[in-house]
Amino acid sequence: MRNSRLDTPNLPSEHHEHAHSPTFAAVLSSAYVHLAEGLFEEAERLVVPYRAWPMSLTQRLRQLYILAASAQSRHDYTQAIALYEEAFSLCSVLEARAEFAQLSLLCAEAYHNLQQFAHAAFVASQGLSAWLDLAPDGDPRGAALEIDLRDRYSVELFLLGRYQESLKQCYRAHTLASALPAAKSTALRVAGLDWTIAMLHRWRGNTKLALQHILAASAIYEKFGSADEFARLRIVIADIALDTLAPPGTGLVHHYREDIVQLARDHINQALGAITHDPAAQCMALLAQTRLHRMLSLMNQNRITHLESIGQIAEQLHDLPLLAQVYTALGDEFGAMGRAEIESQLNCYRRAIGVVEASQAPAYSVWPRRGLLRYQEFQMDAEEAL
Repeated sequence: MRNSRLDTPNLPSEHHEHAHSPTFAAVLSSAYVHLAEGLFEEAERLVVPYRAWPMSLTQRLRQLYILAASAQSRHDYTQAIALYEEAFSLCSVLEARAEFAQLSLLCAEAYHNLQQFAHAAFVASQGLSAWLDLAPDGDPRGAALEIDLRDRYSVELFLLGRYQESLKQCYRAHTLASALPAAKSTALRVAGLDWTIAMLHRWRGNTKLALQHILAASAIYEKFGSADEFARLRIVIADIALDTLAPPGTGLVHHYREDIVQLARDHINQALGAITHDPAAQCMALLAQTRLHRMLSLMNQNRITHLESIGQIAEQLHDLPLLAQVYTALGDEFGAMGRAEIESQLNCYRRAIGVVEASQAPAYSVWPRRGLLRYQEFQMDAEEAL
């Protein structure tokens, strides 16, 4: 069965476990009331005084879960991971696979927020394997955890550049989510997976499928999602639309379609108007806007300076994937200026790749690598023509 002991503060069957503490059982019952209300610090406040208190292993596991969840809620991801690792050791002793899977999802999210995507992928895969080793019980909550684990694993695989494997996990999660009972949360879960699938198709160069999935997600997020989520999704729509005219990694517009330009312009403007407290999202919207302006030959004198200012914000945020996209955009900008700036263009692509290599997100090196490859192909064609 897939029942997790972390879902309840106390079970009668545990009362005979070695070192079971009735005192701490009462504390856990109160702490879980706070957890249900999302009051992580209040739950932590209750269990912290009992850190060295004698208790059963199952009670200790719940204590670690509360402490880690509270640390994660205040963005202390390093502390949260240390607590999750301690909890994993207990899961091994207790042979608690369901609990291990549940904690793995949270730990993978913590690693992701530290931009340690390889660790996040490993932990998510371990949690998914543990979960799949258990016999299914038909509980929709069990399906929800499998969906979340596959979703998390697929995102990390995408960032690591393992697109085919990521798509496989994402489509499986999409199938499972689509079978859940109809509800707002189900619709958003499916739409979130459509969003990831769109990103994967975009990175693989299939803009038609990418646009199909992101527009499907858009209809749901517009109705049920938060304003910040929908603003970020609008940026992705604009980027995919612009890909059909000029993919990143080139400063040249392949062709022009007024309907595509208008689609991108509308979503960029709407996103910029909605973003308030998300500087990374604002930078992404400004990158898309600058890209659109380059295609329309607007802001000719200011785009380089504008992009450099976005790069400064990315550095302040320590957001290496964002910084790599800024350097790629700068390379594209120099590419649009013609042969006189080709060395600057190539240097920007090289710097983008260098930034990505310092991170754990090789996916973001795809565009600058394609830019360098296009130049190499151009050089080969030129030599053959001589």
